[in-house]
Amino acid sequence: MMQIRKFINREKELEALEKEYNKESFSFFIIYGRRRVGKTELLRKFGEGKPFLYFLSDKRGTISNALRFRKKVADFLGEPEIASQDFVEIFEYLSGKWQRKEKLVVVIDEFSYLVERDDTIPSVFQTIVDENLSKRPNFFLILCGSSIGMMERGALSSRSPLYGRRTGQWKVTPLRLGQAAAFFPGAPPEEVMRIYSVVGGIPFYLKLFNPKKSIYQNIEENFLSKEGLLYPEGEFLLREELKDPSTFLGILLSMAGGATRLSEIASKTGMQAKDLPYYLRVLERLGIVTRETPVLGKPRTKRSLYRIKDNFFNFWARFVYPHRDEIELGNPFPALEEIRREFETFVSQRFEEVCLDFIREKMSFSKLGRQWGKIPSGEVYEIDAVGLDGRRMVFFEFKWKRLTLRDCFRILDELKSKAELVSWKGETLFGIIAKEVPEKEELRREGHLVFDLEDMISST
Repeated sequence: MMQIRKFINREKELEALEKEYNKESFSFFIIYGRRRVGKTELLRKFGEGKPFLYFLSDKRGTISNALRFRKKVADFLGEPEIASQDFVEIFEYLSGKWQRKEKLVVVIDEFSYLVERDDTIPSVFQTIVDENLSKRPNFFLILCGSSIGMMERGALSSRSPLYGRRTGQWKVTPLRLGQAAAFFPGAPPEEVMRIYSVVGGIPFYLKLFNPKKSIYQNIEENFLSKEGLLYPEGEFLLREELKDPSTFLGILLSMAGGATRLSEIASKTGMQAKDLPYYLRVLERLGIVTRETPVLGKPRTKRSLYRIKDNFFNFWARFVYPHRDEIELGNPFPALEEIRREFETFVSQRFEEVCLDFIREKMSFSKLGRQWGKIPSGEVYEIDAVGLDGRRMVFFEFKWKRLTLRDCFRILDELKSKAELVSWKGETLFGIIAKEVPEKEELRREGHLVFDLEDMISST
């Protein structure tokens, strides 16, 4: 397996942390985000060249963690351990010993594990901040956690004792396509897109894929065997976040199978449609699912669609979990056969999401999203993306294929016809994003917005 240890991207996150570090006052930052997204590597990179005390919490409870933390403190200071198993007293000892003007960065990683086992922990750290560290400009406390729900309840919620005390926060999100491409220097853009469709922008997952092997070899090794690190990952992540993951898993399986409306999800899961919004909101908050309405529709429209936003979960629920019986018996071939048969269609669907992210990142629109509806005859129309900035409207079509100039003109004509279904009197532009558009410069000279994978990867 190819090992890549290079730290990739995260410039904005590092800039935010450095800015906070350079303030002449106490700093208290909350870092959170899903497992494997690269939070710890980010913090280690930030700590380079600084006084840096890193502690990784575990699930063994407050006293066990306090004893481990006091040893970390003693080793860092080169002093004997104090006779205490209280976090407040240990921080008092540490702050009393740290007399240098340079800020000491103290990271409590997986803070959510502490909160999970002891609901008084937020109050304990409130005391640490209020009665000790807030008076010390040479301290930078960072609480970091992977359980988004637990971090929100324990550190970010208005109900948390720590609310209002942080001086900054950052939710670490998956890498975008262009950032993920840095893991595979020299790889063809379409191959990077295929990998990204499977694992998304999670650094740990990207490191598992060897670009010297085919996409199918990588999938078989990592997903389709009991020894594969990504085979049990979906269930593990759901158990980490949710007390009863089975209902949520059923919803994800139905969505991965093509259900997008409440009625369709209810039918496939056997649930009542009225009960689904709660579960879908939880999955939305975790960044796994997204709710869409027509971008030009009324704010309270009921024409909602639900999609799996997270590439890893989408692939795992679509192709891996349904074949777990065969995989458990050491037979990956039924899953692999289905993947080979449907993979390019699957990639094309993920490509649409990447295109939307690219437009969102590179252009400024007050509204951006898919548009669909019915014309008077009852026929349904769909537009891959419509962007509105107040004075102009841009219509986009996405194609996971290599487009000739003739293809592009045909697509633009079709797009113009669809645009006539939308009531708009301002400036109108049209755009295409495709796997490859060799003659894109000619189209750009004619005023069209045309991009391909090469642009999407090189723009980061």
